[in-house]
Amino acid sequence: MFNFSRLGLALITGLLLSATASAGIYKWTDASGKVHYTDQPPSGKKSQALNPNTALPDSAQDARKNLGIREQQFIKNREERLKKETAAKQKKLAEKQRRKDCVKLRHNLQVYLTRNRVATIVDGKSVVVPYEERVKKMEKLRVQIERSCEGF
Repeated sequence: MFNFSRLGLALITGLLLSATASAGIYKWTDASGKVHYTDQPPSGKKSQALNPNTALPDSAQDARKNLGIREQQFIKNREERLKKETAAKQKKLAEKQRRKDCVKLRHNLQVYLTRNRVATIVDGKSVVVPYEERVKKMEKLRVQIERSCEGF
């Protein structure tokens, strides 16, 4: 069963807390010259209403300035890191593609070396590659492998 008294108590507490949070701050000086800060203006005494959000001590302003500098440095470092990561990914992809191309080149050379007859498709028809062309193609593949596959 729902208890309305608890709901009422919660609402009253919330209203009191919000009223306290929105209360101003007052500065006043007593007869002996002592400065006081209160959330309510003193009765019968001259007081000054303060807005705590407007005046920042010098150290807070310095901290805000330093924070801005550090934030700019953080952004710069993040951009540099992202550039390096992107370059590393591109390099890795290029290396992977180079490896695949190298495997294909070696396979093609192996086909030309081990088979007596090699056929290719010309105008939709299978045509046997003449011996002289096979020798030229093998030499071309060897040069490509030497140039592209170093280190694999």
